[in-house]
Amino acid sequence: MTWLDKISPCVRVVGAEAYEAGWVEPMRVIYEHELVLFEDGDFMMEIGGVKYPCPKGSFIVVPPGVWHLSRMLSGSGGRRRWIHFDWIFQTSATDLPLMTFWPRPPKANLLRPAPDWVPPPVMHGVNVLHAPMVDLHDRLNKLWNSGTNHDRALCRGLLLQLLVEVLDDDTQAHEQT
Repeated sequence: MTWLDKISPCVRVVGAEAYEAGWVEPMRVIYEHELVLFEDGDFMMEIGGVKYPCPKGSFIVVPPGVWHLSRMLSGSGGRRRWIHFDWIFQTSATDLPLMTFWPRPPKANLLRPAPDWVPPPVMHGVNVLHAPMVDLHDRLNKLWNSGTNHDRALCRGLLLQLLVEVLDDDTQAHEQT
């Protein structure tokens, strides 16, 4: 049994967007985890003062409670996809803020850390994103944003599949830092 056998992820927010050259996302803290998939272009993420190159085909998992920002490095722009999630069910996230922007301090009592058995907080890998993962994210994004309870319940299974595809050492080589 691996740590991935223990997860039962809960989706919070799903999206995808194309970005123009020079785009910078402001410094912020999130309250749950975020899986970011870099579909096209070259990005850089700074998480807790550490810079992570995020070229096309890479992923990163951003932990809660850590200051981070994203930058578009490609002169031609790029596209990224994201999912905010909890590794396992936690109480309702209805009143949970999505993020807090610098310099305002986050509400520490609302942070949703990973269970102790989840590996180090920042997981990062390059050359792992392939077409079936993009299709999974497209389905997840469409279902989640349709808003029906039935469709949103289906998203948990899709997120589990996507996380296993991205993070399973048996099928994908990735680095953890």
